[in-house]
Amino acid sequence: MDHRKKRILFVAGTTPEMAELQAEFMSRNGGYWETYLADCGLDALDYLADAECHAVVADLRLEDMTGVQVLNQVARSQIRSQRVLLVDPGDLQSLIRCVGGVHQFLIKPCEARRLEQVLERMQKMDVWLPSLRVHELVGRLPRMPSPPTSYNELAVELKTGEPRREVVAHLLAHDPVITAKLLQLVNSAAYGETPDQSDPMAALSGQGLDTIRELVELAHQYSHFNATQGSGFSPMSLWEHSRRVSRMAGWVAEAAEAGEEAVKHSVTAGLLHDVGKVALAANLPRQFNEAQFTARAKKLKLWEAEQKQLGATHSEVGGWMMCVWGLPLPVVEAVTLHHHPARLNTRRFIPLTAVHVGNAFAKAASLEQAVEELDMTYLDSLRARHRLAEWWDFCRTRELQNGAGKTASKE
Repeated sequence: MDHRKKRILFVAGTTPEMAELQAEFMSRNGGYWETYLADCGLDALDYLADAECHAVVADLRLEDMTGVQVLNQVARSQIRSQRVLLVDPGDLQSLIRCVGGVHQFLIKPCEARRLEQVLERMQKMDVWLPSLRVHELVGRLPRMPSPPTSYNELAVELKTGEPRREVVAHLLAHDPVITAKLLQLVNSAAYGETPDQSDPMAALSGQGLDTIRELVELAHQYSHFNATQGSGFSPMSLWEHSRRVSRMAGWVAEAAEAGEEAVKHSVTAGLLHDVGKVALAANLPRQFNEAQFTARAKKLKLWEAEQKQLGATHSEVGGWMMCVWGLPLPVVEAVTLHHHPARLNTRRFIPLTAVHVGNAFAKAASLEQAVEELDMTYLDSLRARHRLAEWWDFCRTRELQNGAGKTASKE
């Protein structure tokens, strides 16, 4: 092997599409990647036992096992490897069950250009989030649940004879996990020049209601938070906080005149900014409970306790999952770095700025309290300190106009 090249493994299914994708990818990237084609799952696992791969692309349906089984093994044995699953769009049940997993998935037929975009995107994030522990933790987080109330409200509307799309969209926009899953589905199906989608309403318009029903049912299957009872973690409080941060972030971006796209990204990122907490609470309840206990006992920020207890924070875990799921990069940046915005080397207002400020505003009963939560050095680098009072007043005015709750959230 040329050690200057990266290695990618293609695992073929029962159709010739994977071999065609490998050939096209090789013709476009032969100077940078070395490729290998495995004929089945066992062939792939044998190859992986002796070779380190930077990426593995597997068909969902293999002759001897599923592509998910292969990629799950990769997640355990080669945690830095990028994992991509190819799914037939006609297989709705299998497609829906891929949503919310820890692998990127793409809809067949997949062009080499689309695969290149996915690999490049994840490589970029790996530059500023290089922690092996984040990769390891995400590989252990199979699913994310939604709270029962979200399921119940959506289920009632979807069971009516003619569900109202505007009502479904409104309910979806208040559930971070189902929103993330819907956006993953849409962005994984995108091709070529299709822009990254972060608007739940626009995403809904392109999906059939049967697909939405399947997503909601899937979320309900994993809506078990019993393991976190007594830990002080409240899924419903987190959901309310996320909705409030979403509103605040959108209003901050609006007040900053950041532009329509930045406002949409800010609203979505605000809703999703704490999905890492959901993932940790649902999948690693003991460790997450211990981190919460440590935070309370030692008067630490939760992310500080998580770093000590888990080796990574909920924001890093959530951001990496959003990257794997194919959400737009501004949303991924905001989710990952909302506690540490200065880690992204930029000197302009972006959705990360809006979520950082919106999160502080949502927790505070006064501007003075909000300032205590903010990275003022970062805001000074943007020359934004003098605008905080203006943004605070704008958010409070909009909150009163919309009849939204004015009580500071504690998450």
